Amino acid sequence: PRGMRTDSLWKNYKFNCDCALCNDAERDDDVVGLKCPTEGCKGRVISIAAPNESDVSVTEWAPSGRDDAKELKYHCGSCGNTNFIDARKAQADSIKKIKALESKMNSCSDSRKFHEKSGAKARQLFESLKRHCDLRTSYYVAWSADLFVHLCANAFKSYAEEREQMDLCRQA
Repeated sequence: PRGMRTDSLWKNYKFNCDCALCNDAERDDDVVGLKCPTEGCKGRVISIAAPNESDVSVTEWAPSGRDDAKELKYHCGSCGNTNFIDARKAQADSIKKIKALESKMNSCSDSRKFHEKSGAKARQLFESLKRHCDLRTSYYVAWSADLFVHLCANAFKSYAEEREQMDLCRQA
């Protein structure tokens, strides 16, 4: 998503990108992939700029110290719903948890308990995100699924017996 990409560029290079990709709001809306929470609505959720400074909040991944680090507002193009607070909170919480799990996974030995517990946590993140985000387009859903697959693959390596490996596959 644009917010994460521009944050990374700012943190690492103090660079504000103005390329076509960074300015493609329609593509970014698909990548963020919010679902409308209105019962039965299948409308496309799109971002809108906050109308005034009092309606703007800084995202948890927005570049710190930048004046343009404003939270986008979202609305459903079909029903007009603008309440995406729960979905945005789920995304922000999931980002923190995914980063923490990835960090632990990258620094952990082949502990079975770690992989079993972490696999369950990754699956919970995936389930939470798919309630709020489009499975086909959301970067966050794909990221959580990728983490789950990596954790399963790492856990799979720590089981030598075929029966244990098959049990692990059934649990996943």
